[in-house]
Parts: sequence; C-alpha cells; structure tokens
Amino acid sequence: MPAKRELSMRQLRNLLRLHHDGVSAREIGRLLSPFVARVVIANPLQVKAIAQAHVKTDKIDAGTLASLHAAGYLPQIWTPDAGTERARRLVGRRYQVVRHRTRVKNEVHSILHAHLIPQCPHADLFSRVGRDWLLRQPIKLQ
Repeated sequence: MPAKRELSMRQLRNLLRLHHDGVSAREIGRLLSPFVARVVIANPLQVKAIAQAHVKTDKIDAGTLASLHAAGYLPQIWTPDAGTERARRLVGRRYQVVRHRTRVKNEVHSILHAHLIPQCPHADLFSRVGRDWLLRQPIKLQ
C-alpha cells in the first residue's frame, strides 16, 4: 500500500465547506481517498441515529457515525470503481453529444422549412449525397 499524504486541518475544513455547499459525498470521498486507507460513505436516508438526535453538531455527528461504523451498523452507499465511474462519464458525455447533434439537425430542417425548400430527395439529409444536395440549395444568409 502506498504511503498516505497528510491532510491539514485547513484542507479538511475546505472539504467540509464543499460538502455543505452541495458537492456530492462521492466526489468528496474521491478527494479524501489519497489520505486514508478506505473511504466509507454513509447512506443518509438510513442513518436515523443522527436525524433523531437532540443535539446536532458536526463533532457529535462524526462521533455517532464512527460508533455506528465500529459496531458494523453503518449503512453505506455503493461507490463505483474507477472503471465504472469512467464508463458513466463517457455514457453521459455521449448522451450530451447526441442531444446536441439532434438539436443541430432539427435547426437545419427548420431553416430549410423557413426558406420553403422542399424535402431532401435522398434518404438522409446528412449523408454525403444529402449534404451535397444541401450545398446546392438557395439559402440567403442574414
């Protein structure tokens, strides 16, 4: 196991500030992982001990989480490994690109319709022959 770096109190406070600002627990876990042997992220919907506490401070909540974890009663969320996380990002990015491509194609069809240009005689306007046909159309650029 590689040697772990030290985490200063200032860095830890910044991570806590990120958490309070809405950064996901999974992302904070990724930032903490170089400093610890294992990151455990509790499922907040299943940790009732903290929600029902009368005195709520970060220090008391941390102690409650540590006690639950030591006793083996801390409900954890599943965290994907690096490969799964990468695949998720790629799928998400592909989804964005496909949506953008669809918007652009719809805009081209809208422009053709606005200029009263008849429908492309080819099966696909965006194939090679369709694009050649598109270049020959009389569209006035404004």
